[in-house]
Amino acid sequence: MTIFMDGFVAGVNYYNKQNNTTVKVLGWDPATQKGTFVGNFNSLDDGKNTATSMAQEKADIIVPVAGAVGLGSAAYCQTSTKCMIIGVDTDWFVSSPDYASVELSSIQKKIDVAVLKTITDVVNGKFTGGTVVYTLADGGVDLAPYHNFDSQVPQTLKDAIAKAKADIISGAIKVGDYLK
Repeated sequence: MTIFMDGFVAGVNYYNKQNNTTVKVLGWDPATQKGTFVGNFNSLDDGKNTATSMAQEKADIIVPVAGAVGLGSAAYCQTSTKCMIIGVDTDWFVSSPDYASVELSSIQKKIDVAVLKTITDVVNGKFTGGTVVYTLADGGVDLAPYHNFDSQVPQTLKDAIAKAKADIISGAIKVGDYLK
């Protein structure tokens, strides 16, 4: 879970540096690795309560790294119209279409890439086991399309995100540099 939150903070910090802005992240401090946790992955009410609290602090985008708890956050955003969601794991537009009206995008773990790579390694006698971390470079993670919000995301921002992605892949941007 914390890798999602670190990545989000790094992205916000990079955005702030590039655009001379002061967007603030609530609920996570990468330096201390402490933040807002609900203690479970099931309670929609905990998701709603956390989203309510964050919206009261003026959060307009919520990234609920919390399984089904995140659906409670999406429900709050949908009924309150005070916030939007960036989903995690899968493209929430597909996996949770009931909340498409508040789903800006999703941070995807491309499990199909990991499964195919593992099967290919087994078939080719190259499987070694152990922990594997997939990245943008190998297609193991990605940002989902903006779907209903595509026309509202400025092309300049889309271009900046595409460039940042390419720069992360090439090594020109080191994500860890933006966690400080």
